[in-house]
Amino acid sequence: MKLPKTVRICGKTYAIKKHREGSHGSGGVFEQEIVIGTKGLTNERVFETFLHEVVELAACEKNYRYGCGHSELSVFVMSHKEFEHHIIDVATAIFPMLDKKWTKGSGL
Repeated sequence: MKLPKTVRICGKTYAIKKHREGSHGSGGVFEQEIVIGTKGLTNERVFETFLHEVVELAACEKNYRYGCGHSELSVFVMSHKEFEHHIIDVATAIFPMLDKKWTKGSGL
C-alpha cells in the first residue's frame, strides 16, 4: 500500500516511515513520526494500522489519552463535544489521501 510521506495531525506534520521487518505500528508526538510495520500484512491491515496511529496521535495531541505512557495501560476520555472535534482532526488528516475522483462530485 502506498502511504503518504507525511500527514498533518492537529496542525503538526508527522513523518511516515514503513518498517518492512515488523508488523506493528507506533507513533510519537515528540518525534512527530509514525512507523508502520508492513511485514506479512495485507493492504487493509497496513491501512488499519496507519489509521489507528493517526487517531491515537490526534487523541494524544488534544490530551484525551491518560495513563503511564504505555498504550496497553492508556485510557481515552472525552465528552461527545470533544469527540466531534476529534473526528474533525482525524478527517482533516485523512481527507488529503482520498482519490480526487472519489471526492469530486460526491458532496465532499
